[in-house]
Amino acid sequence: MELTQEHFDRQIEALRADMVTKADLNSALETQTQEMKTYIHESFETQQNYIDERVQELSESTEIKNEVAQLKQDVSQIKTALHLT
Repeated sequence: MELTQEHFDRQIEALRADMVTKADLNSALETQTQEMKTYIHESFETQQNYIDERVQELSESTEIKNEVAQLKQDVSQIKTALHLT
């Protein structure tokens, strides 16, 4: 096999075709960064929605407990007033 300048030129061109440029890397990095920002933002929104729903549930539960306690107190007062206890 004879090594010629043409052979080396073809090999170098083949290597260049496979190489990534700095601009390619910057573009890929920017795309990946934007995807990560979007993913993180969506994750925080999902988490915040869950927390908001849970706080609402707990708030409603606390209100119900307070109302039941008030009703028990009212029934107790009614029973006392009617001399049922």
